[in-house]
Amino acid sequence: MIRRAIKIYPAFWLLILVTVGLDRLGIHGFSPVTWGNTAYEPLFVQNYRFGLWNHTWSLAVEEHFYLLLSVGLLRLTRICPAHLLFRRLTWVVAGIAAAAFTFCFISYQRFGYSWFDLYAPTHHRLDPLAFGVFLAGFYHLRKDDYTQWARRGRIGLRVAGMSLVSTCLFLPQNSLLMVSAGLCALYVGFGILLFLALSSGERSNRPIRLLAFMGRHSYSIYLWHMPILLWIKPLLRGLLGGEAEPVLTCFLYLFLSLLIGILASRMVEMPVLRLRDRPMTA
Repeated sequence: MIRRAIKIYPAFWLLILVTVGLDRLGIHGFSPVTWGNTAYEPLFVQNYRFGLWNHTWSLAVEEHFYLLLSVGLLRLTRICPAHLLFRRLTWVVAGIAAAAFTFCFISYQRFGYSWFDLYAPTHHRLDPLAFGVFLAGFYHLRKDDYTQWARRGRIGLRVAGMSLVSTCLFLPQNSLLMVSAGLCALYVGFGILLFLALSSGERSNRPIRLLAFMGRHSYSIYLWHMPILLWIKPLLRGLLGGEAEPVLTCFLYLFLSLLIGILASRMVEMPVLRLRDRPMTA
């Protein structure tokens, strides 16, 4: 968990410092900077209280999950024999998924649709992360079973994964079906595709190297994509004397999100990771 924190915090703190600094210069972000919403960000409660940005709620969910995962796995390994560990883990993940489904269903029935109240709370979003732990456990603890499943059911699993993911494209985001069963189908579908990718044995080629490059820089790109989107619109408006064409805005948004994200990753995230890993290789 400490290694993960060293990866997440420096790049995240840079975003907060830049946001506060630009706000003092009159360049505002998603919400005005106050002591309250600034404090919510480093405390990682911005998925229950509005913080500076509307996309950092996912970092709060991750932080809460890492804490719960550390405690949960420590407890599970102490009370469960090694040969039963994966079976117990499977039941725990299934219980988390059922609980998250129930929480979303109850919230929707009582309060109706609210993106922040339905999508952001940790107790609604633990299930996809738990499912990722299940896949990792399957991959490492049941390697032989994993290989057999992947070899024998490749076509069926590919169809199932693509079907689950594509089905969600046709569900309204604000529907009860989407916020409950739809989100579940989405992470299960992507999990199946990841399952197949890990077992494919594909050799490195240009598309794979490009995807790997994007993956290495994806965290910083994610951090900066929303600020770029909000900051670029008034900048273009001032330069052009009016609203920019959507195509131009979209192109600059994508280009600058990638550029700034990669630069931030190279300047902050990766040097910190090299320092983190140095004692491990000494």
